[in-house]
Amino acid sequence: MRRSAAGIHHRIGGTYLDLYASSLAWHENSRRQPFSEKVKDVLGASMRHGVSRKFCGYWQGVYPVDPLGWELGGR
Repeated sequence: MRRSAAGIHHRIGGTYLDLYASSLAWHENSRRQPFSEKVKDVLGASMRHGVSRKFCGYWQGVYPVDPLGWELGGR
């Protein structure tokens, strides 16, 4: 986690910490799978999942709000 924060992500916010951790865990657990299996896993999971309430409208400038009331995102 420390290496990815320093080399890949540069800043890891507390709101998205669970997403970063689950992404890193998936990469670690699937590192020995062939690429085609990884693609099938990701596509299958994305097709089974509904609309994301956490990221709905993110690219249009609607950023999630921290439980403490702080505004998060690119503003």
